[in-house]
Amino acid sequence: MNLETQKKLISSYVNGTLKPEQKNFVESTIGSSEILQDYYLKKLEHKDFLKSLIPAAQMNINIKRNLEASMREVNQDIFPKEKFEPIRKIYKFLTTPIIEI
Repeated sequence: MNLETQKKLISSYVNGTLKPEQKNFVESTIGSSEILQDYYLKKLEHKDFLKSLIPAAQMNINIKRNLEASMREVNQDIFPKEKFEPIRKIYKFLTTPIIEI
């Protein structure tokens, strides 16, 4: 197996997309080569760095309410109710049965 294929397997191992039956093979491959060990450690560092860029999700009920209110305001500014009133009337007309049995 060439070096590039081994590196792809190690990348899959680090990001969790590796098939379970290949796990032991990749672990033994990493242990058998210093180059692959270095590559594995670099991939782990890269993954940890990317995870550190994601902010911690901390939201309480007040922040959630304020955010929802802001989103409602933006939606009303972009899509005013008056603009869609004729469409609602047509939709209601088309979905209302003409004859009821």
